[in-house]
Amino acid sequence: MFDFLPVVRRSRARIRYEDQVREQYDRVSAYSQLLASSSSYSPLISSRTILIHRKFEFGESRKKVIDVLGRPGHSIHSPNPVTAAILVYRYRLEDYRIRDEIHFSAHGLFYVRRNFSSVTTLRHADLLRAYSEKYLGGSPFHGVKQKIVDTGGREILPTLAPAIIMNYVATSHPAFRQIADHARGASSRYADPHDLQRDSALHDWL
Repeated sequence: MFDFLPVVRRSRARIRYEDQVREQYDRVSAYSQLLASSSSYSPLISSRTILIHRKFEFGESRKKVIDVLGRPGHSIHSPNPVTAAILVYRYRLEDYRIRDEIHFSAHGLFYVRRNFSSVTTLRHADLLRAYSEKYLGGSPFHGVKQKIVDTGGREILPTLAPAIIMNYVATSHPAFRQIADHARGASSRYADPHDLQRDSALHDWL
């Protein structure tokens, strides 16, 4: 008689989560900390190409990603003027629970936020060691104020607290040029208060 109730609860939970993601990225400035970290972190150069997945890379279309990964758990459309969509996938790999947020602009995939939840201190060290072995030939990688960069300018920027997050970015992607343009536009227009009300780009930034 009440078999439909769990489905209703899941649907409401799905909507709440998607609303949270949409609110988190409802401004172009949501990416500003990512760009600040990219500018300030020390680069560790990798001779190996940074790939988000062995079957696709930066610039891929949503269709290609869905063809490879299947239907996403969540899909958020056009939360801000740069981001055309965010697809969210959850899965388990060994002892890790992983959530991928895959961000697309009109020019394709430009950013992945890979969240490793419930990671113990021991597994934390194992994870950083795995990144070191894959991309740095085993060279030390503690992840604090460090980023892995390949010869094509693709980057992995860790955020280690409160959760372990690996941010995969291609700062040369057109989306990040748009984001940087928004930032510069907002900064320059603050100097002239008469421009604040009439400029739509600044409105998108705030």
